[in-house]
Amino acid sequence: MATDSSTNQNVVTVSRLVNYIKKYLESNNLLQGVSVKGEISNYRLSQNGHVYFTLKDADASIDCTMWKSMRARLKFAPETGLMVVVSANVTVYVASGKMHLIIESMQPDGIGGLHLAYEQLKEKLEKEGLFDARNKKELPMLPRAVGVITSPTGSVVRDIINVSTRRFPNAKLKIIPVAVQGEGSALQVANAVNQFNQLGTVDVIIIARGGGSFEDLFSFNEEIVARSIFASQIPVISAIGHETDFTIADFVADWRAPTPSAAAELAFPVYDDLLEQIRTLDLMLRRSLKNSIHVKRRQLDSIQNSPSFKYPLNIVMQESRQIEQFEKRLASRGKNWIERLRANLSKNIAHLNALSPLTVLARGYGVLTGKEDGVPILSVAQANIGQVIEVLLKDGTIDARIEDVRRTQNGYEGNQKDV
Repeated sequence: MATDSSTNQNVVTVSRLVNYIKKYLESNNLLQGVSVKGEISNYRLSQNGHVYFTLKDADASIDCTMWKSMRARLKFAPETGLMVVVSANVTVYVASGKMHLIIESMQPDGIGGLHLAYEQLKEKLEKEGLFDARNKKELPMLPRAVGVITSPTGSVVRDIINVSTRRFPNAKLKIIPVAVQGEGSALQVANAVNQFNQLGTVDVIIIARGGGSFEDLFSFNEEIVARSIFASQIPVISAIGHETDFTIADFVADWRAPTPSAAAELAFPVYDDLLEQIRTLDLMLRRSLKNSIHVKRRQLDSIQNSPSFKYPLNIVMQESRQIEQFEKRLASRGKNWIERLRANLSKNIAHLNALSPLTVLARGYGVLTGKEDGVPILSVAQANIGQVIEVLLKDGTIDARIEDVRRTQNGYEGNQKDV
């Protein structure tokens, strides 16, 4: 500091004083990571992605800055008038000499960030029409194949397989395994929906997950999942969590099932019920044709017995015989059609049993996944010595640890499996 000889006092420049205050505040541990509660005012988003606003209460206010990287971590959208609790570092903006806060994190006051994000996104998508019943697609009566997006381990995938094949023995399922919670899981689910639409090999998509906390299910409250479902040209059944759990995916999907098993019931009809419908329709057709032929015969008899009838009798008898032959051919063809249908269904059942993953597991094979992340291990390149894995067998699972890894020349890689 310089000395003024006339007053014999220490004199400093403004910039030096402000920088001294800034350094003092930033070195004070009590003012770093401090929690502050207040109402957001004058909230504005800059072109470079940073956020500037004022945090205030009834008696005071302070300017705040949140950098783009910090804002990207928020699960909700801050706005003017919202009461929040922030964690911030106190500093001074040198150019103006004003004290302000650098925001490190932010939570809504009185409601969790995830719940607020859920309500904000729900309101936004509802206004855009993503929940509108007019946009819902009907399910086909008998799909060629059903796509399933879920975790490759656990009871969900087994329940869907068991219910589907019990209802319709030749049911065909195509499974894309994904992570159903945690970082990146929402993107995996959205990509799987898009992949089924690009391939065009299924007529219905089931998105399924077992129960869990609100946080565990939050991947299905992400906007990327909602928009992929809405954009799908294939009908989507959502079966997330328990019956009382409602996610954004449930509102956007064409159909919502309370459980994964119920989703399989929606997708596939009961084989015996379908066969009974065919028998009923066949019987109705036979009766209708029989009644029609009976009416025509009565009309013919009436004409033949009429005094004014001049039609040759031999022609009448010939046409009568043709009607009888037509009736016999119709009955024979109907019987043959039903027999061919039965034979085709039996053939498909045998083919399904040969391709079923449960049959493969029964022959001694297993499905390997990481114990912690649930990611399928499809190659030795994914295996790490010491890693704990889960082995899915026909009657349960085994936890194991990898002791050694040996590479062979043959292998298979892919992310879609036919069941």
